[in-house]
Amino acid sequence: MVVEESVELLFKESLVEISNSKVLILGATGYIGQCLVNRLQVNNELFCIHARKSVQSIKRTNVNYYQCDINDKTKVKKLLQNREFEYVFNCSGYVNHSSYFSH
Repeated sequence: MVVEESVELLFKESLVEISNSKVLILGATGYIGQCLVNRLQVNNELFCIHARKSVQSIKRTNVNYYQCDINDKTKVKKLLQNREFEYVFNCSGYVNHSSYFSH
């Protein structure tokens, strides 16, 4: 709940209201990315890139999801070719979970 409130506060405190825009969100299936998608999907066209291979079909209005490792510059370049965005949010990150599975 704290993250959702922080995302909402970010937009309330922002000088720019994001509406009727094309928005790129990297890491859109993580917790923060999902909060951002929930906030922006109503009045914007979202183009979301995620790295997770096991994401269930997500159907949302004005939201397009694409699976791609952002470390693969060739694939990212191909995916973004001929696309323009007014806003870009990078919510992606790397988390090493190997220590949880070493037992």
